[in-house]
Amino acid sequence: YIDFASDKYSYILSNGFDVDSIVKAITFINPEFCFQPSNTILVFDNVQYCPDILTSLKSFKFDGRYDVVCIGTIYSSCYAAISSISVGYKQDVILHSLDFEEFLWSKGYSKTIACDLLNHLVSIKPFTNDLLLVFNQLFYEFCLLGGRPSAVVAFLKTNSINTAIDLQIKILQAFENECFKFSGTIDPKKLVSVYSSVPIQLSKTNKKFQYRVLNKNARARDYQTSVDWLVSSLMFCKSESLQYLELPLKGNTDPSKFKLYYSDTSLLMSSFDEESKTRFRVNRDFSIKNGALVENIVAEALFKQNLNLYYFKKENSSLNVDFLLRTQNELVPVDVKVVNKNSKVLSTLVGLNSGYTDIKRAIKIGSSNIDFKNNIHYIPLFCSFLIKDYLATLK
Repeated sequence: YIDFASDKYSYILSNGFDVDSIVKAITFINPEFCFQPSNTILVFDNVQYCPDILTSLKSFKFDGRYDVVCIGTIYSSCYAAISSISVGYKQDVILHSLDFEEFLWSKGYSKTIACDLLNHLVSIKPFTNDLLLVFNQLFYEFCLLGGRPSAVVAFLKTNSINTAIDLQIKILQAFENECFKFSGTIDPKKLVSVYSSVPIQLSKTNKKFQYRVLNKNARARDYQTSVDWLVSSLMFCKSESLQYLELPLKGNTDPSKFKLYYSDTSLLMSSFDEESKTRFRVNRDFSIKNGALVENIVAEALFKQNLNLYYFKKENSSLNVDFLLRTQNELVPVDVKVVNKNSKVLSTLVGLNSGYTDIKRAIKIGSSNIDFKNNIHYIPLFCSFLIKDYLATLK
């Protein structure tokens, strides 16, 4: 295990990118390391501190004696510093923080738990009141803790939410430091300005990202690279605005309009003011900040299912759709509301005379139990992580 955030490993590549040079340098730094051909895995952590280590992967591939795992966030600015990224000689894997299913595993639930919950959705079988209470409690814990393994492990060991909250604050502080360290040619103050504004942007009734929130003279051309950098960091995910409620989705977007969400909702919560934090932690109020919390929860769940995020807001109209997904042949609008009341927006979209020919059904995610009426699927918030699999069952 080699942590490039440690100064002692900073010069590993100074003698070359070939396997023997790297092994020799590592052995010099730590003679206790034992390299056994065909029985050794090298784990390079925090590779953003030494992005050129990726250049060595081609050599490791040809050499074949050792397996290599690289872990880290390769910010867009880091790529410019890499001599060669060994295209074709590595397999890239995006690691998200834990989703609700993985959190349930950490609590001792069976690997079949997702199938069990999905069967309820597919068969439109409501949960008993007891099951609702159990899963709502577990989901509340998950939202508090977030998906960072260190926070979940700390909670499981201490049963203290405060320990996890302290870790979340440290994560945000570390990310701000990385904004300054890995910004490259981008002004780090602009990066911090954009990411610090996200809780404010989401707390508005209209959650579209607005540059004037940064400052009254801010323009897209001055901050677009900062937005792109933050999205590439995977700390945030981006929802694009559709121009029309029709398929296909790609090519149907307005690049000047978008929303930004945290990829881990607990970090959004940590960025809120103390009053809002208390309302959620004590009163379990998911509706805080004009629904910013609950909307981010669903955005996170969809993002971790590798679904592209889209929304729709009709100009000079109350027609506003939080998310838009698709099956093979249908456009599926998703409305996210904590309250149980019927969705006027969705009822309009799936109505017989709506005029939206690509829309046959819709999904409402909130605090209600499982139900299906008037072509609207009602899904509990804690089942958001199953949306992709659920869409695959629709005919």
